[in-house]
Amino acid sequence: MSVSESIFIDFTRSPSFFDRWNVDFFIPSVRNDYEFVFADYCPNNISECLDGNVLDSEMVHTITTLSVNLKWESSDNVQTVSIDGDTVWNVGDTHYNLKGIFLRSKSTNCVMGYSIFPNSVDVTNKVIFDDGLLVWSFI
Repeated sequence: MSVSESIFIDFTRSPSFFDRWNVDFFIPSVRNDYEFVFADYCPNNISECLDGNVLDSEMVHTITTLSVNLKWESSDNVQTVSIDGDTVWNVGDTHYNLKGIFLRSKSTNCVMGYSIFPNSVDVTNKVIFDDGLLVWSFI
């Protein structure tokens, strides 16, 4: 019997998000230059996870990375960034204690967003980000 569970993931913009916009993040023009970084260990405070604008590999232990396409849309004075196409991490039978997920540019490694869980979340089988999942909206 297969059991599916959803976990709440709330992406927060990195401290340098708007400073790096159109420097390291080109969402309207480059759709496939991003990746999720899944970590089984990281501090709860984002400033302790970063070395400048990139993940500090001494403070964040990466389980795996997963390419993700992002889509920028604009209508009625609202701009959104969403997932473009289903994005699936096939975990398999292994159990991982997921502590944080980071969204970064593959070309610059600059972190644009993150979600750090207060307590680790056990994941196995698949982690799925559905097509159209809203990451951010700007008014």
